[in-house]
Amino acid sequence: MFPSPDHQANGNAAEAQTEAEQRFADLVNSVDAVVWESDPDGVRFTFVSAKAEPILGYKIEDWYAEGFWAAHIHPHDRERALHQRAAHVATGKSNSFEYRMLAADGRVVCLKDSISVRAGLQVSLCGIMLDITDQKRAYSALPEQAFFLQQLGDIIPSPIFWKDTQGRYQGCNTAFEA
Repeated sequence: MFPSPDHQANGNAAEAQTEAEQRFADLVNSVDAVVWESDPDGVRFTFVSAKAEPILGYKIEDWYAEGFWAAHIHPHDRERALHQRAAHVATGKSNSFEYRMLAADGRVVCLKDSISVRAGLQVSLCGIMLDITDQKRAYSALPEQAFFLQQLGDIIPSPIFWKDTQGRYQGCNTAFEA
């Protein structure tokens, strides 16, 4: 007995659905960020991508516990981050903000969290948490590097100056000033 055309069509549709779901999972899990979805209050995650574990060190199942996110925000950022998330939900607008989270190993991880509010029959939040720790560290080192450049320039007896990438003067040594 041969399968009916309807049975074959249903089988092909189920195969296509399974293939699409696998492609979606592969795509989400290849992003070097935490892709997430939560209830509208942000109290409980309903989805967290596999990259959450290498970025912050917590097992994926830990993220699904009620209040997990709020409990792991750095204490100095917690009130502001919770307020910002609530404001996004209240306005229904997508936005992003930065805060620090405490990783499982005690590290402080700087995150940029881009949030979208999805309205429909049931409101939910979704977003992407990007680890911006290295960028923050590099940015905070800039004043020290500028001071070092100035000190280095001042020991050179020849007049020198430096410009930014747009050609604007950014500084000079004491020989140039003289």
